Amino acid sequence: MNDDDLIERLSAHAAPVRRLGPPWQGALLWLGMTAALLAAAVAIHGFRHDIEQRLGLMHEQANLGFALLTGVLAAFAAFHLARPDGDQRWLWLPMVPAFGWVAGVAAACCWRPCWHAAGADARW
Repeated sequence: MNDDDLIERLSAHAAPVRRLGPPWQGALLWLGMTAALLAAAVAIHGFRHDIEQRLGLMHEQANLGFALLTGVLAAFAAFHLARPDGDQRWLWLPMVPAFGWVAGVAAACCWRPCWHAAGADARW
């Protein structure tokens, strides 16, 4: 069987395909479902016991903001990249907040304990 016969045979009984909606609609739907799931989890389990104290710290606010922004922009990028005509440049959209998030977590986990151990007057 040659290629033309195969294509003819496969397309003889093919049903029309519904076009995909805009990527932003899919991303917003996915983000809405995710927010509902998170709200349900918080309703069942509650917040962390120290959430108020943690969110009072500026670096925790920045890390949370960068994490949320990374997730939202990654959702939009994923729905653009999943299309056959998706531009690969969308891959870079969540990279800046992701870098800020990783840098913030690294600062909180790695460097800050070193600063505290060395004391305020330590010189590097």
